[in-house]
Amino acid sequence: MTTQPTLHQVMVVQQTPSGGLVCERAGSSPRQRPPIRARLISDTTAAALGVTISASDPITALAKRLVRDGYDPELPMVIWKADKPWCRLERIGHPNQVRLKGGG
Repeated sequence: MTTQPTLHQVMVVQQTPSGGLVCERAGSSPRQRPPIRARLISDTTAAALGVTISASDPITALAKRLVRDGYDPELPMVIWKADKPWCRLERIGHPNQVRLKGGG
């Protein structure tokens, strides 16, 4: 006799546009997934998931690029500056919704 897996046991594996794999619980919302971790390298450069962007507003440009590359626009993103979380985008599809974590 075989048993059907419950929802929390079913995992979905998807390939990201950059070729990596994302494993998540089936039925989980983007808000329940870990946020994308980005680095603010300088005032004009940010990087995440193998993508590095140089622009006058690198966080917004990076978020837009990730969405254009196929990442879920509902995913949150935490931007790290040095070794501390600096700000958070609630959704990469709405990069103007930024919450600052600390001083610049």
